[in-house]
Amino acid sequence: MTRVSLILCLAAIGCGKKDTATAAPVQAEVKPETPADANSEKFAAALIGLNITGFRPMDAGAGKFVYETLSFEADNSWRADGYIEIAGETMECAESGSWAMEPAESASIAVMTWTVGSTDCINMTEGDRRYRVTLSGDDISVEAR
Repeated sequence: MTRVSLILCLAAIGCGKKDTATAAPVQAEVKPETPADANSEKFAAALIGLNITGFRPMDAGAGKFVYETLSFEADNSWRADGYIEIAGETMECAESGSWAMEPAESASIAVMTWTVGSTDCINMTEGDRRYRVTLSGDDISVEAR
């Protein structure tokens, strides 16, 4: 093979049609487990993705308990970062767990159960908390049940 033939042969191999299309991994859209009625689906869609700040889930005895951030995810999980303030001392903490809901009363009101699976907040325990939740724009309010 002559030098020119070798160069042309290598160029043909290197410049051939390339398959640049690679299959992107298919990610199924995660939808929360909710009752199958329109109000519940609308409530869950509004809840997921809210960036809730400054939320007070309950009193911490003689102190103040604040979630600085609280978020609910489509996989029925939730997470909060916040603090408990007792006798002028502030202790940062975090909680997380899962959420479920009963059929919604409307697109903005539903009774929910927040299961605390993990907490490092002083005087707080793992377990269920039941609330009647009202969504109003980017805000949330609760009544214990």
